[in-house]
Amino acid sequence: MVKESVSLESFNMAFNSCSLFHYFSHKPHVIQLIYDLYESEKSFRKLKPSEEYLPLQILNPDLEGKSALYRAVSQ
Repeated sequence: MVKESVSLESFNMAFNSCSLFHYFSHKPHVIQLIYDLYESEKSFRKLKPSEEYLPLQILNPDLEGKSALYRAVSQ
């Protein structure tokens, strides 16, 4: 369902300093779907600059100074 509902651009958006990576950091299967979508899109077309740097979004801090990667590992 995630795959059909969102685009790569959706994951670059932030709400209250939280990207969708922060919201889904406790669900590894959703993070895997994002990765699969990224790899699939990359293999079919030239990504826009904002899409190319999408994997870095996982390192952006939220309002508490914690990255999505930190939140995922500390769960």
